[in-house]
Amino acid sequence: AGRAMDGPDVPHWGPPGPRKNRVGLRGPSGGGGGGGGGQGASGPLLVLAGPEAWGAKEVRAAASGEPRVRILGNVSRAELGSLYRQAACFAYPSHFEGFGLPALEAMACGAPVVASTGGSLPEVVGDAGLLVDPLDERALAAAIRRVLLEPGVAGDLARRGRERAAGFSWRRTADLTRAVYLEALEA
Repeated sequence: AGRAMDGPDVPHWGPPGPRKNRVGLRGPSGGGGGGGGGQGASGPLLVLAGPEAWGAKEVRAAASGEPRVRILGNVSRAELGSLYRQAACFAYPSHFEGFGLPALEAMACGAPVVASTGGSLPEVVGDAGLLVDPLDERALAAAIRRVLLEPGVAGDLARRGRERAAGFSWRRTADLTRAVYLEALEA
């Protein structure tokens, strides 16, 4: 997935259901309650990728007329990796997440992450990203603007994100799961 337009990209990946809070992302692109910081047509390009699913109609309706929103639909793993690597900031404002794998993937690819305090995201992202209340569109827009406008913040988050993501692996997950099963068998 190449850059669709000049300027910073702020991707979001995932199905468009209400818990993903894609509608809350309107603010950073210049519309909605969050305000685009006066950037208008030159503000960040919000790139929404993910499978068409429940809530897609509402997301498309909210994005209609927004010049800085591009809806890609489903993308391949290679395209998703490219979106993460090109991201000026990865936005993940979910109301609730059971784990938050997209935030972890984005950090592993070096994208500065702005995520919500919903569900497990604070545990996954830790201090390697900026965390905001998923109901506060202004705070979300401000956090994204901070990453876009302060290169030191973006660089620091990218570095910390890669370090944090390195602590998560499928091998470590398997080892920890095995340990829990062994403990349960011994009880």
